[in-house]
Amino acid sequence: MIRDDFAPSRSDVDVLVEFLPDAHPGLKFFGHSDELVKLLGRRVDLHTPGFISHHFREQVLRDAVTIYEQA
Repeated sequence: MIRDDFAPSRSDVDVLVEFLPDAHPGLKFFGHSDELVKLLGRRVDLHTPGFISHHFREQVLRDAVTIYEQA
């Protein structure tokens, strides 16, 4: 979802990531961000639901669009 204030020349991409309960990605989590930066050509911020501020967590989760889900 691209917000109205998105500017191709200066906006970053925020990605919400959820892992299976038994998954422990460790430092690989940051490697995923690096891969997305290369693919998208802009800064990427990875977030998990628990990392999002409680002030706007519900709105983020409500507006989130699933791009990939493990089958």
